[in-house]
This record gives sequence, structure tokens and C-alpha cells, in this order.
Amino acid sequence: MVNFRLISEEIVSTADKLENLFHQVYTPSCGMTSDEEYLAEEEEGTGISPPELIKKILLEYGSHQLNFRILDKENSGRYIFGRGNIWAIYAFDWGGFDKISTYRDNKEYYVQIPLEGSLLLEDLSFGKYIVVKQRENAENIEDVDLYLFEYPNQFNKLRVSLEQYFSLLPKTFGMYCWQEYLTEDSYPLNGEIPDLFHENMKKLFPEVDLSIFREPPKLRKSVYNTFISKPDKVDYRAMFLDVIRLLENNPNVEFRYYKRTNGFIIDETQYTARYGVTEDVLRKIKKDYGREISEQMLAFYYTMNGCSVDWVYTNDADQDVYIEGQINFLPLEETMGGKWNQQYLDWASPDLFKDEDAVYSFNKEEAAEYPRLAKLMKRARLFDEQGETRDYFIEFVKGQSEPNIYKVNQTDFYKMDIDFKTFIEARIQFAGISGWEYRYFNDPDYSENDIERFIKNFKEKVALILPDAPFEKFGL
Repeated sequence: MVNFRLISEEIVSTADKLENLFHQVYTPSCGMTSDEEYLAEEEEGTGISPPELIKKILLEYGSHQLNFRILDKENSGRYIFGRGNIWAIYAFDWGGFDKISTYRDNKEYYVQIPLEGSLLLEDLSFGKYIVVKQRENAENIEDVDLYLFEYPNQFNKLRVSLEQYFSLLPKTFGMYCWQEYLTEDSYPLNGEIPDLFHENMKKLFPEVDLSIFREPPKLRKSVYNTFISKPDKVDYRAMFLDVIRLLENNPNVEFRYYKRTNGFIIDETQYTARYGVTEDVLRKIKKDYGREISEQMLAFYYTMNGCSVDWVYTNDADQDVYIEGQINFLPLEETMGGKWNQQYLDWASPDLFKDEDAVYSFNKEEAAEYPRLAKLMKRARLFDEQGETRDYFIEFVKGQSEPNIYKVNQTDFYKMDIDFKTFIEARIQFAGISGWEYRYFNDPDYSENDIERFIKNFKEKVALILPDAPFEKFGL
């Protein structure tokens, strides 16, 4: 029999040991048990009666939220991360313990698990769940089979009992995708965008015996594996922070706090340099979108999942000098899922990145007034947000390894003759100062004289702040 109370205590103990390693503000939770009186009130109010197994979990174990992020000391800019939630009493709000909460068209809704007699045990995010189903002729409530459920209809049986599953919770602490390594051999482990489950377990929990888990999959040909094997990777996060140091050391530079909301979190720091995108995001994009992102995109997002800074330069000795710079590379989730598409905020969405069309939306009036721009927005994705009239977009073209890059200027837009890597590095190394990009326009709207004038003005600005700026590197 599972000692649910003991498991809960062990999880809290594991959290205490890891407390100093958790990155950002994170408080893992476990416990918060219910009582008979509360359950009776919920049952009376909703008409929903918890099955005996779920009731036992609610009374003795409660719930947990084991999502965590810990910086990987051996891989600069990378996280060791985990996900897992036992939602417990929220099932009363969802209409039953045999339902899951998900999103469609930016609205939350609840669907029944399509396996008769099954109950939700744990939500693993990204449309993956652990469900339990009572065995036929079961002698006690813990005689169940466990399944990895991938929305909408894929079920893979786990090779462990309920007692074994709970005994592994404090030992894995929600380590990303640990349940996949408990599936039967028919479940295909991902060798194209593999996780580092075994390696990360040895880093955080070296005493845990991993023999119960399946071995890592054999690596297969992929953009991800090709990139990972390269020894000379560019550390974009370090590049960005080097530029930030130069700005911080300049007495004439003032940072304008960049405010952005991500759910209920408000970022008001001088700059934001996110750590690399997690493998589950890359795998989810591959599954929904049907292909991996390009190698140059991966090289950037793997080391830094977007960054932002907003600053101005003024000089009392010369009142006419005013320079500003802004960088706002959105996280890959927002680029692929939609800055204005709220589904990206909820990992329960089963088709988060499925639509190959653009995710930028125009209303009917705007589309009628600017049909050429609206047409672009149906296929392009925002990835460097500068404001409504200065944004940069990328467009994925079939048969083309790297995306096209567009600069939006007022209600017009211009395709840039530049690859993703060069664009990213120029934006970072020029600290977000605009003007250089006109060199990469090939459009009759701008004559050669116009472009030369813009570039001259741009270089004069940059020289005041970044005297060692690599103009030659970018053909300036």
C-alpha cells in the first residue's frame, strides 16, 4: 500500500535540499491535503463524488507542483528542468476527475479522457498526462494500471505500479519526461530532439538507481543533433551581456525599464537575457509544426531564448545628441505560438504551434486599408518587437533552410537580403541602434544615396557609444 503521507514528506525534503539551486522565484509545493468536511461540501455543491483512490490521495497526499528550473553548471545558459502537477481538488471545477483542462481558440474548456474508466493523476504539460485505470476484478483501490496519455487519444502503458510511481516522485522531482522512460518498448523515445534525462538525473540525484528506466534513445539525423555536435557554438547570451556591460559603463546612457507581461509576471528590469529554450518546447514545435526550426535559429534560441533592452543616450555637453537603442527578441514560444495568441501562455494547449499560417492578426478594417501588409502578416511571424511601425518579422519558405526577414516601416515592409545569424549578431553588437539595416534593403523606395546617408548617420551614433563596433563585419 502506498504511504501517501510519507511520499509527501519525502518530496518536501527533496525540495529543501534543492532550495538554493532553484532559479528565479520558485516555491515547489506538495501537500495541502483536503479533509472529509471539505470534500463533502464540494460534493454537495457540484454533485461530483471523488472515486475512492482519488479521495485517498486528496486526504493523505493532497497535490503537488514540481515544476522547477535549475541552471546547468556544465552548459552555459541552459536549464535542468522539470514539470508535473497533481491538480487534486481543481477537478471539481472541471466537472469531474475523468476530465482534463485545455485550451482552444483562447478559451478554456474541459474534455473527458477518452479511455473508459480512467482518472487524471498528473498533468505533465504540453498536452501530456498520467492517468490511472482500475483493473478488472481489483481487490483494492490501488490495483490500477498507469498510462501516459498524449492528447487527444494516444495511451501508452507504464511498466510500474501506483506504489512504484509515487516512490519515484521524490527521487525524480518532476524531472522532464521521466515518465516516458517507464513506458513499454513500443513507445518511441525521441532520438531527433532528445532530452538529457539520464545525464541530468546523475547531476541532481546521483544516488538514485536508474535501472528501472529505459535507456536513452539512439540519436538520429536532425538539425538539433547536428547543431549540438558542433564544438564552436556562438554564445549569444554572453554576446548580449558584453554589450550590456558597455552600456552600463557609459555615464550618458540611461536604461528605460522595459515592461512586458507574461501571464501575471511583470518584468521591470534594465534588461532581460533569458536562458536557452527548453527541449520540450523544441519537441512540441517539431510535433505540431511538422519540422524543426532552422539551425541558425536554433543556435540563437538554444543559448538565449530571447532578450530585451531599451536605452537612451544624452549628453549635457551637446544637447542636440539623442540616441536610442532597443532590442526585443521574443521567446521562441511567442514567435511560433503568437505574441497575441494567449494559448502560448498555457502549456495544456494540445496544438500550441500547429498552424503553419502566421499568428499575427489584422482586424477587417486594417486588412482592407493595408492589404499588402495584411497579406504578409498571414504568413510571417513577429520575432523582434519594436513597436507597431518598426517590427521585424520572419517568414518560413518551403524548401528554404533559413527564414526570410522583413523590416516593417510604418505601413510598408521590406525584405532584407540577410541571413538569420547575421541579423541577430548585428542587432546585438550594435546594441539595438537602428539604421544599419537599410544596407540590406533592395527596394526602389530607397536610393543608394539615401542608404549611404542613413549608414553615415548610423555610424556616427554608434561611434559615440561603441567605439569598437565591428562595422566591417556587416559590410558597413
